[in-house]
Amino acid sequence: GIYSGYAVVPLVGGGTNCSEYELLSSNSMYELSSASPFSLLDLSEANSIVRYLKSLGYFSAAMHCYSAENYARNTAYPALGFDEIYLGKDCFTYHTYGNREWLDRDNYEDLLRIYHNAGDSPRFMYLLTFQNHGGYKQNEPEKDTGRISADLGQYTDEVDEYLTSVQSCAEGFRYLIDELSDNERPVIVLMVGDHEPSFISELPVSGKGYNSSVVQRTVPYFVWSNRDLNTETLSDIATLTDLIPMLLDALDMPLSSYYRLINELRL
Repeated sequence: GIYSGYAVVPLVGGGTNCSEYELLSSNSMYELSSASPFSLLDLSEANSIVRYLKSLGYFSAAMHCYSAENYARNTAYPALGFDEIYLGKDCFTYHTYGNREWLDRDNYEDLLRIYHNAGDSPRFMYLLTFQNHGGYKQNEPEKDTGRISADLGQYTDEVDEYLTSVQSCAEGFRYLIDELSDNERPVIVLMVGDHEPSFISELPVSGKGYNSSVVQRTVPYFVWSNRDLNTETLSDIATLTDLIPMLLDALDMPLSSYYRLINELRL
């Protein structure tokens, strides 16, 4: 089964760490002024999907090919409850420089290797990819395969490089889905953006029924499963804090009282 929609993230054009925090904890950044919750918050007793699935017998792993110290992920991921953590380029086998370093396809190959070596227990795999990270002047314009039809002035070349990277990401995601399609285990993949590119606030945006601030903080999300998926409980637009409890409900998995409350507030 497949489903796609849109998620509203905390900040405009940046704030990966805030998006990670909202997604993994299902706690909102609304009352927090920090753009780096991993650095300032004690997460050892915070609600997290990692800790919750561990209570149901799940193995968990977190992966990100950028610096381990960035946003204090080297301390935040253990505090959130991950069993295994892979941070920094030395933890990854595959490296390719194409449109940019650490193509999503390479990250997916590493994810699959860890996934298949995880034993017999159910497993939760969290991968934060890096390919689409800016800046967007890393390649000469003639290398771009994605082109925007509109003239955006000084931002045209940046948008073209961004679109080229998105195109490559889509090809990598197709590879991941193809590799998982025939898996004997039930598999569910949730893919969501952390934020729009930094230049979004400089571009004309529009969205039916929403003001520009919301549109600039809206990213696609996609759910795929190699089994039938009850999509009736999924929403076309949701916040990052909604996604995990909403997906658990769609999978007919047991819900904590906290996740039940979030679903009730959403509906």
